[in-house]
Amino acid sequence: MDWPKDAPPVGKKWPEPRLRALQVEELYRFAPTAAGFSYFGAILTFAVLIEHGDIGRGSVWFLWATAVTFFRLLAVVSYRRRVPGSDAEPWARLVIAANLLAGVQWGVLGTLLFPAGPGYGPLLQSLQEKNSP
Repeated sequence: MDWPKDAPPVGKKWPEPRLRALQVEELYRFAPTAAGFSYFGAILTFAVLIEHGDIGRGSVWFLWATAVTFFRLLAVVSYRRRVPGSDAEPWARLVIAANLLAGVQWGVLGTLLFPAGPGYGPLLQSLQEKNSP
């Protein structure tokens, strides 16, 4: 039987550990920039929520956004201080978890805190589209 060229190799880890390490390195290279832009979007969104008068829920959401940003940056610092040549798999799971939390952060904004007033809907929607991970 002929196997397709893109099929994983039989009896080996897929993807190859060297390839996984390169993929994880790429994720962590862009993670600080992504976290920074996401936090900038959170600041702008918080300003809109304050202007709309939703300070209580907006403050809780912004506190969550701050915690997620710190977690993402802590993951990056930890990754850069890791033992060279260490297994990439735990680091991959960590950055996936951090990005999932950021996605939940922006999803909560779009489902629970979306202001009903005119003009705010399109603004928050554009912020959410530009700042989700």
